[in-house]
Amino acid sequence: MNIKKIGVIIVEENPVIGGSKEWWQKHFQPRFNEFKYISQMEVLYEPLFVTENPSILGQIPLEDYAGFVITGSSHSVNKDTVWISELKKFVRKVFESGKGKIFGICFGHQLIGKAFGCTIGNCDYDGHIFGGEMVNVTKECQDMKAYKNCFGDQDSFLIFEAHGEEIQDLSREDFEVLGSSKTCKYELVRWSSNIVSIQGHPDFSEAFVQESVPDLMQLGFINEKKVRHFEETYTDVDRKKIFKMVVLFLISD
Repeated sequence: MNIKKIGVIIVEENPVIGGSKEWWQKHFQPRFNEFKYISQMEVLYEPLFVTENPSILGQIPLEDYAGFVITGSSHSVNKDTVWISELKKFVRKVFESGKGKIFGICFGHQLIGKAFGCTIGNCDYDGHIFGGEMVNVTKECQDMKAYKNCFGDQDSFLIFEAHGEEIQDLSREDFEVLGSSKTCKYELVRWSSNIVSIQGHPDFSEAFVQESVPDLMQLGFINEKKVRHFEETYTDVDRKKIFKMVVLFLISD
């Protein structure tokens, strides 16, 4: 069986949610292991803890990985930190070299935009977004092999979102919007043939969000109104399909 490796770039070390290693073990590892075997391949997922060791990004041999996922975070990409600076350099390196692939999720989506000179600012729609969003996709998105494999001819999908900032413009005309929603114009973006990102969270299951509500309220991200909105708008109906799309994009030739 063919084996491929994906680097999972962990960008959350807040002690309220257990720190980066527990965040990986409790949250990300179970989600990724849902797709340990896919398309007659075994996929190995390696966590890369860049908040604690930013220099690791400069040491990564791109040819050893099928691709990388940049995950979500409570941090803003507008912060001036060493690890955010190193991560932006890493995105540009992958873009310019054409080696490997990247799929960004939430913070990762915005970080890629920031690396390419886009403006990242507060959400224009109702402050902090927390709940289910229906994302309408373009014909170009529907034609992507990874999307078609998961969704067929479906022209929209439901995804969980939790973010207070968003991409507010695209800095180049060749950056392609693949999906939009009523709350966010740039939900799904193809930056190049080897870099794609999404604003929502295919990694957050409905059960996990319910478990995380007390922590998110303690961090000040949400209130009871937002929790009610989540309960009214989100189910896991499309989550695994979206996550499968992420993995297929990264491991496909």
